[in-house]
Amino acid sequence: MAKAIGQLREGKATFGEKEVFRLLTKNLPNDFSVYAECPITENRQDFHPDFIVLTNYGFVVLEVKDWKSIDRVDAYYAYVNTSSSERKKFRNPVEVVREYAQSLKNKFTLHKKKYNYQIDDQIPFGYAVVMTHVGYAKKSQLQRAWGENYVFNLDDLNPGYINKRIRETIPANHITQITKAQMDLARSVINPEIEIGGVILDKSQEEIVMEDYKPQERKSIPTPSKKKINPYDTEFGLFATGDQKKEENIPEENLKIASSSCRLVRGLMGSGKTVVLRARARRLAVSNPNWKILVLSFNRALAQETKKELAECKNIESQNIHALISEVLRNMNKYEWRKIITQENWIKHEVDRFPIIKELGVDFIRDEISWIQDVMLRSRDQYLQVKRVGRGSIKILNREKREQIYDVLEELNVFLDKQHQFTFETMVLHFLDKLEKNEILYPQYDAILIDEAQDFSPAWIKVVNHLLKDGGSLFLTDDPSQSIFRYFTWAQKGVDVIGRTRWLRKPYRNTEQIFEAARSIVKDDPVTLERLKKEGDYEEPDLESEFLRQGDKPLLKRLGNFQEELNFIDTRVNYLRQKHNIPFDRIALVHNVPNVLSKYKRELAKYGINFFTCKQIKGLEFEAVIFCGLEEFFKNGVDDQGEVSHQKSLLYTTMGRTKNHLFMTYKNVLPEQLKILEDYVDHFH
Repeated sequence: MAKAIGQLREGKATFGEKEVFRLLTKNLPNDFSVYAECPITENRQDFHPDFIVLTNYGFVVLEVKDWKSIDRVDAYYAYVNTSSSERKKFRNPVEVVREYAQSLKNKFTLHKKKYNYQIDDQIPFGYAVVMTHVGYAKKSQLQRAWGENYVFNLDDLNPGYINKRIRETIPANHITQITKAQMDLARSVINPEIEIGGVILDKSQEEIVMEDYKPQERKSIPTPSKKKINPYDTEFGLFATGDQKKEENIPEENLKIASSSCRLVRGLMGSGKTVVLRARARRLAVSNPNWKILVLSFNRALAQETKKELAECKNIESQNIHALISEVLRNMNKYEWRKIITQENWIKHEVDRFPIIKELGVDFIRDEISWIQDVMLRSRDQYLQVKRVGRGSIKILNREKREQIYDVLEELNVFLDKQHQFTFETMVLHFLDKLEKNEILYPQYDAILIDEAQDFSPAWIKVVNHLLKDGGSLFLTDDPSQSIFRYFTWAQKGVDVIGRTRWLRKPYRNTEQIFEAARSIVKDDPVTLERLKKEGDYEEPDLESEFLRQGDKPLLKRLGNFQEELNFIDTRVNYLRQKHNIPFDRIALVHNVPNVLSKYKRELAKYGINFFTCKQIKGLEFEAVIFCGLEEFFKNGVDDQGEVSHQKSLLYTTMGRTKNHLFMTYKNVLPEQLKILEDYVDHFH
């Protein structure tokens, strides 16, 4: 079965067009693609051939005619009796479709020149007209006038005939196996929607972008559970992990998501999820100019990149969740706005008042309080009784420790109320509370697309539910292996993705050497594998050599102190600039401890390179990454699988931010969990 790209016009397609589309997609080989009604623009004129068949030896343009009563034909015209007993003259349809094919051929040459492609644009082509209401005798008459190879009837599209007939439209001496580069050129010209940011999507990505929008029927929504879900003794405070019925009953507040047209695209690091999401957003915007569309990215930098990429689509808004909520409160509900402070800074100032902060550390307390807020635990009792994993040794979070942590949270809330301030986390909860009580004005969207969705907390997804119009379109991309925050399954977030998931299996961003090194960290991680298997069919990466670029192995360097590390970084930055001509702004330095990262910024500011923690670099891409401080990983929680998996995800995600060059450093001793890298790196001496 051939791949169908695009759709026939709703309510306008004729019987013949529908039948030809069905037969083409059903009976052609699965490595062929059938494009429906793709426009061709030449000399400011738009042409809309009914179908373009892209084969592995060229392309064939087909035009469909539903003429039932053909009076006579000659080399130039057809005289047709209409249903109103009129006799009309039409141009020879074979000549018309030949012009369509030639116009498309001309576009190949123009496209190649525009992008400086070093490929052969001489792609073989053919053309034909499909007469849907003629039998053998009439078809023979038309073939004598217009050419034997260029006139079909419906019988020619049946198995046993169709392959031969399609191939015969191209002169035998022109037929040749076209290359992948030629195929990509043809695909990007036939369907310009698959080219975005200079990247041409592959066939799997193209199918996802061009997928028809099909809202779910109301009757298909599972009955919501009227019983309030008790978070006590559950792992995440949302669903009892052993109670399947609770996961099958969608919470009442997530009914709009349940009724949406939902698609989850899962993919490996560097497999093009973000590019696919942007192309999908653009397609929805162009196809539905009256829609209001929201693209949500995990962080501000990624949201700004998306905004720039989709600037021509005026009905698309690109934000991260906190910027969106801030804007709604500032502009639509000014009386609700408060100044924002960070929870981390507040916690730092309270170290002397709360011994638990000094005992467990500011980072630990910050993350634990954020987790309580993300899963929307509303009381001390809920927090004390919820099953808690993924925080190092389970013994750390006994009842006494939790009591003290909740004391910190309560004091934070009291402080914020008195000062009339938000943290980013409390702003989300405040916004949700006002939404549920219908006490504020807020926008709603016909479609919402979420990038890096694996790190969207249940609270964030609940916000999305309120912002999505009833029956709207929800499009998600994720990679559980890159979950750099506490991971929640989609069932735990109240979103049903079973049967709505597609996988992107080809990693394009990294060289094979970098990808394999990064993947070695997580590929056998039991927590990640269990997540994937629980949420649907897990698909292994496609590591065929045809698309994986080759390069140098990552370099691993052992250093004794900070000054040695600075010297090493200095030489690497200059090496990248002088040897590989990489601009400084395409180089990133990563260290996962913010205070240490600040030292690098001060010492290396002269270069103008980028500085990130592992969380900040998420979703971004650079020519080279210098990843420092590997010794900081696995210091705590090495006896807890959840915490180990979390830190592995941080490492994997950060290593994958580079396209071509990766340098990693550690001081004194490499953590045991990273010894697996020894087989995938070169040691720098």
